[in-house]
Amino acid sequence: MQTTFTVQQASETNSANAQQLAKEMKKPVELVLARLEKTKKLESIVKLSEDKTYTLDNGWSLTINEMIEISGMSYQTLRYRLKQSNLAAQVFFNKNAAEKVYELDNGDKVTPKALAKSLGITIRTAQRRLAASTDSAKIYKYDAKRSVILSNGERWSIKDIATHTGCCEAHMRRVLKSTIDATVVLKKKSIKSYRLSDGQAVTVKDVAKLTGITTSAARARLENSDDPAIVLAKYRANKKGTKVF
Repeated sequence: MQTTFTVQQASETNSANAQQLAKEMKKPVELVLARLEKTKKLESIVKLSEDKTYTLDNGWSLTINEMIEISGMSYQTLRYRLKQSNLAAQVFFNKNAAEKVYELDNGDKVTPKALAKSLGITIRTAQRRLAASTDSAKIYKYDAKRSVILSNGERWSIKDIATHTGCCEAHMRRVLKSTIDATVVLKKKSIKSYRLSDGQAVTVKDVAKLTGITTSAARARLENSDDPAIVLAKYRANKKGTKVF
């Protein structure tokens, strides 16, 4: 490969020189930096492989060996991932990368894991955003289907609200359509208890766990009787194998 890049420039491993060489090679700067860490020989840095190249969604066209140089992953792992997807974020996904710190244009320093938690998005989505831009407006854009800002100014994911209140996500979405009042939305679900004739109080889940029946069957027992002998009778099966309670 012919290049205007000099050996002296190659010896200076700064980002500006790496970007210039990457542009001439038509390869990502990450590949150049990975090679510069191993050698200062220009012919080794600019070598291009004749192996099959894979084009990823971000425009990179790389061989598996070049991907190994960038990521440090095994050949088998990359082959498997490339069969599944051409998304760069998935091919180069690394759980440890979730803790990588990115600095935004407003000075904020965030990790994909922290961003995902605050916005109610997946870690991979957070990684894609942070890898593609440093614009804080784009990075902090939240999905109204996944998260919401309540009346007290706090941003909650719908999943976290459901966990906090003890309700399902579908129910919380219905609630959020009518109000974003924090006191209403974050109010914990009260668990109904039933009092039996002997004075003990039980919930549907208590009965289901004690008897081995489903919560639907437990609820039916509690609504039809307060006799402990009936409500707390152990699950058994008849000769046909169907439930008898």
